[in-house]
Amino acid sequence: MGNRECKYKGVEQISNSSVRINFTYLGRGWREIEPIKTGDDDVVHRSCKKWEDIRALIVADIKAGRFDYAAYFPKSKKLEQVQALLGNKQNIFTTKDYLYKWLKASSKSNEETTTLENFQIIKNRMPNILSIPIDKLTFEDVETMAEGWGNRTHTIDNKISPIRCALRLAVHDGLIPSNWLAHRKIEGVEVFDPDHDDDINPFNKQERTDLLKACKHQQDRNLFRFLIWTGLRPSEVCCLKWSDIDWTKGTIRVNKSFPRKATRLKPPKTKSGKRLVKILPDCKFALNSQKQFTYIDGNEIIFHNPNTNEPWNADNKIRDHWVQICKIAGVTYRRPYQLRHTYATMMIMAGEPIRWISTQMGHSSVMHTLDIYSRWIDDDDPTSGDKASKIYSDIDDEEIEEPKPVK
Repeated sequence: MGNRECKYKGVEQISNSSVRINFTYLGRGWREIEPIKTGDDDVVHRSCKKWEDIRALIVADIKAGRFDYAAYFPKSKKLEQVQALLGNKQNIFTTKDYLYKWLKASSKSNEETTTLENFQIIKNRMPNILSIPIDKLTFEDVETMAEGWGNRTHTIDNKISPIRCALRLAVHDGLIPSNWLAHRKIEGVEVFDPDHDDDINPFNKQERTDLLKACKHQQDRNLFRFLIWTGLRPSEVCCLKWSDIDWTKGTIRVNKSFPRKATRLKPPKTKSGKRLVKILPDCKFALNSQKQFTYIDGNEIIFHNPNTNEPWNADNKIRDHWVQICKIAGVTYRRPYQLRHTYATMMIMAGEPIRWISTQMGHSSVMHTLDIYSRWIDDDDPTSGDKASKIYSDIDDEEIEEPKPVK
């Protein structure tokens, strides 16, 4: 018997005189055993290479929708099985079948939370198309469904991504000739969603004062003062431990987060996200005030929900408290993430070094920090350029010539 290692794409030599050809068609994997010429290694190689070339033609025909199983394998015992599938494929291969086929395959490489989120989108947002045969699904079907969601274009594009992937699998399996959703977008509606507002709209000094005064619970006041003066994300703060505080060096170690919809702690997505944040006086004040609630009782997590005395989680949302505090303070609601923007803009407006600010924020580069905040600051600061003028101006060295009268 020859070497059984698969040296040819989709073709495996299984004996001295035969190979097995593997391919996917009609949503299933198929294997056909065919004879090869025997002889020296060169003869066997040429015979195997011939079947590799034939398999490439098979795959091309499947993708083009013109594959004829009997033409390639006229003596195959699987021909009746193929004909049965061809006759019933509309009832077998629904959009749901392929969405879940993709979901199962992608779960091996995706995060658990990503898989769960995709599952919820398929289950709750796509019931109207699940029963449609995958080869009968149209762009109009998807468009009608998506327009009923009331989302913006970007959100719709994310939600229909599983459909694109399912169609790509269907193309690979020979059920449809092309992925007609690959490069098309569906226009959404322009709606204001404060929790997904990407505009930088930090809180000014008066708003910050009013918000802290409006906190009914001291633990809320400590939490939001801490957020204002560290620039940490809410997902980073909710899992912060007392052991992350270095009182001697005056730093906070940030190396984990608990994102929305997550089921477990996660490390930072980028290397720069793992960082040490300086404890500024207001931040230290908040931490010292929080000690009486969690530190003296030996709790690991620094900040708790004052209503439950438990760490913040998916059920006890920081946002719910923040909404009520904004109402009491009479401050226009912006999502808690704007407290991070507030920290960054305060630091930049005060003239702190941009590289230091970028490091404190956990940004990948200084340019990333400038891309986010420079336009807002340029538009807002009326004193821009004054410092440089005072230091470097040489107007005093010049004499102003009196203008000559016009004749």
